[in-house]
Amino acid sequence: MNSKHIAITKLTLPGHISFLEMALSFIDNAAELFKFSEQEIFQIRLASEEAISNIIKHALSNNIEDSFEIRCNFKETQFEIVIHEKGKPFEAQKIAKYNPNSADIEGSTKGLGTFLMQKVMDKVEFKNMGREGKETILVKYPQSKRIDSILNISTEEKPRVKEFEFSIRDFIDSDAIGVSECAYSAYGYTYVSFIYYPEQVIKMNKEHKIRSFVAQSDDNNIIGHSALKYANDSLAEIGVAFVKQEYRGRNIFRFIFDYAIKSVEKTPEIKCLFAEAVTSHTISQDVLLQRDFMPTALMLAFFPADLIFKNISGEVSQKDAAMILCLNTKHDGKPKEIYIPKKHEKITKDIFNSLEYKIDAKPTRDYKENSTDTKLEYQLVDVLNCGWILCSNYSNNTTHEIHSALKTLCLNRADAIYLYLDLEDENMPHVAKECEELGFFFAGIIPYAADGNHAMVFQYLNNLSFDFDAIALSHPQADMLKKYIFNCYNNLNEAIK
Repeated sequence: MNSKHIAITKLTLPGHISFLEMALSFIDNAAELFKFSEQEIFQIRLASEEAISNIIKHALSNNIEDSFEIRCNFKETQFEIVIHEKGKPFEAQKIAKYNPNSADIEGSTKGLGTFLMQKVMDKVEFKNMGREGKETILVKYPQSKRIDSILNISTEEKPRVKEFEFSIRDFIDSDAIGVSECAYSAYGYTYVSFIYYPEQVIKMNKEHKIRSFVAQSDDNNIIGHSALKYANDSLAEIGVAFVKQEYRGRNIFRFIFDYAIKSVEKTPEIKCLFAEAVTSHTISQDVLLQRDFMPTALMLAFFPADLIFKNISGEVSQKDAAMILCLNTKHDGKPKEIYIPKKHEKITKDIFNSLEYKIDAKPTRDYKENSTDTKLEYQLVDVLNCGWILCSNYSNNTTHEIHSALKTLCLNRADAIYLYLDLEDENMPHVAKECEELGFFFAGIIPYAADGNHAMVFQYLNNLSFDFDAIALSHPQADMLKKYIFNCYNNLNEAIK
């Protein structure tokens, strides 16, 4: 089968464990059509078995009268498995957790499939669609399309190039191999999966999921990259930034960022840019602060401990925090009405004022009954080993659904979970209070992050402690955020004790 052609195969089966092997055989056959290797097919089967068995046992209660649907989607270089069902909320706490530290001692492999699911797939996502049920989405890219299978890349460190000229321009398809090679030079294989697949880089740009910019040397090598990632019609992230080791020291990051920021001026619908800067060093923060970005959130345990910034900081000793910095690209004239939890009112207003966004803070009202369904989606971001939950349109069942998503992500051993709540919903303060009772604590503000509405972000650490002294910051507002979040973190720990 030509994997460049998009195709979809479907199978509907009863929700009983006796049909598990039939489901896995269907997925095996689809994976073989996609020309995966035997090892990759084994990995896909492992993840699929865990996902489907959990759905049968816990969402459908092993009831043969219920059913679930499997869709295998062939999307160019991406193989996607979508498992759809209308069962009860996922009861994550009923499934055994695998502890790799004690498995050898106790000889137990309970929960091993769930633990490995995020390790063997390139993307694992969960969608709650209200009355339409739920979807579990598993994505795999073929190894044969990865940059190390295309090029013979040396692992030896290359000497610094001292004399060269470069230019910044928009990405074209022929740049893709150079971009993937550049990512490997900067991060090894610790960065987001798609960047190591040239065809995926092309596909993401063609589908307008990202907009890439490259730095090209005078001998026509791609030596740097950055991109805009579109969160929604109003918000974009500037990131996916890296420069080849041997070309560092010439401020290429700064030139690419300036080019990307200027490009937003030609995109009037984008009202905010944001970036995720590491806090193990201040270099990336400084680049953004010099371009009028402002600190708005501090998300703990965000970057993995094994993420390598070659020749910049080495490996960090704990999961690094991310400082979220935002730039107001379009000053709106009309204030947005928002509803701020009273305890976070001052810091919220301070952040919006620093960004020069106009807001009209409304007083907290009594909870308003909402007959419509909660809008909630959540995802495990494998490369970060973190989860995020985006929730809006609050109903009586909202907190229960957030709690269910939280348990699922914790079961999948996410180190941290970030919750985005819509500040423009009048019920938001009530939902925020209930979520803080679940163990979430304040992380900050990201304008336009809740489907185009302003969002307050909360965070949850999954049995993970965090050393705030390891955070290096470059701005007084960042220090203010750090102190405020530290107090929220301590207050939560004291309450648990």
